[in-house]
Amino acid sequence: MVPPGCHYANVHWPIVATMGWWDIFQNTNLRMFEGVRKEGDPAWKDKHVTIIGPNGHCFLGIPGTAFRTALKFEEETALGVVVSAELASEFFAGNTSGRIRSKIGRMNFFIMSNFGGEAHGVGNYWTSLDEWPTFTLVNYYMQPGRMLSDVAASNLQQTKHTYRYTYDPSTPDGLTPMLGGDNLPLMGHISRCGSADQLKRENRSDVVVFDSDVLAEELPVVGRLQAKLFVSSSANDTDFVVTVSDLGLKKSMLVRYGAVRMRWREGDLQAAPSLVPGKVYEIDFDLWHTAYIFPKGHRVRVTISSAAYPYYDANPNTGSPESASIPPSKFKPVPAHNTILSGPDYPSKLSLPVVKMQDIPRNHRFGPSIPPVASVSPEVSLLV
Repeated sequence: MVPPGCHYANVHWPIVATMGWWDIFQNTNLRMFEGVRKEGDPAWKDKHVTIIGPNGHCFLGIPGTAFRTALKFEEETALGVVVSAELASEFFAGNTSGRIRSKIGRMNFFIMSNFGGEAHGVGNYWTSLDEWPTFTLVNYYMQPGRMLSDVAASNLQQTKHTYRYTYDPSTPDGLTPMLGGDNLPLMGHISRCGSADQLKRENRSDVVVFDSDVLAEELPVVGRLQAKLFVSSSANDTDFVVTVSDLGLKKSMLVRYGAVRMRWREGDLQAAPSLVPGKVYEIDFDLWHTAYIFPKGHRVRVTISSAAYPYYDANPNTGSPESASIPPSKFKPVPAHNTILSGPDYPSKLSLPVVKMQDIPRNHRFGPSIPPVASVSPEVSLLV
């Protein structure tokens, strides 16, 4: 849906949208690109180009710091930035079918895989298409035994199941941490931009874990990931955080994530009423887009918690407005005893946009017309 109030109809020139899968502005940029193509000047609709790399907004790759691009993807990030710059130069010159444009599509993105380093020969390449690839939305339902199954809950179980945990933000140890994610360079407190091993987080008592069966084949996922949960809480307000990771033999690597603060469960403009203790609420999660191939022999893992600190401010569970005019005593955190439900009447699930491997072919021609000098480091090549 195109956001209201945007002036996309005034765009009368081709654009080059450059972003990263781990960019904190990824969602905004993709909505902009969709809006320009839908509402912009029809004469330029098919001229716009987007390039999505494996980086975050921290693509500068500052050597020796925690802000380096995730998993040593600096070279691929630099490649995407250089291609974007050359393409923009062609467009500024009024040439929408130049050497760079002839080698790529409207949708160009890096297919990530093997974050844990345990698989070989799958993913980690650039593809170029004219539209998003066609996908099948595959639902993984949360089941007894903390399993994920692509078989509907109604076909597997006849009663509801509950998974309980306590989120207690009153002590530092109670703040469920965030490992990896999107961030801005030199800002915030996220120590790793992009994927990170989640095992330490997943072993906590305030994190509920669900695993799929071992994958018999590669599972290519391209598009927007979504989740639906049926939840209840003892608190007036609390958060629910969903992460998706690639579980290999030794690591559980972050793929995507999202959160809902229950105070804002009905929208961003007006706070919803306080939660009713024990009442079941249905909530939907937007986990944003990705392009990732889960390797054969791995599992899809989903976790649910009520914090991802410090990426999201910790919810004190009180429901009090966060205002300086409120006495500090009102902010005193309280524990939240939270419950996830599954079953025929409570089909909590993860939804993955699964594509066919042949629909995301490698583009061997993706690259600048004049390759960067080999002796120049990726950090320097971003500046030329």
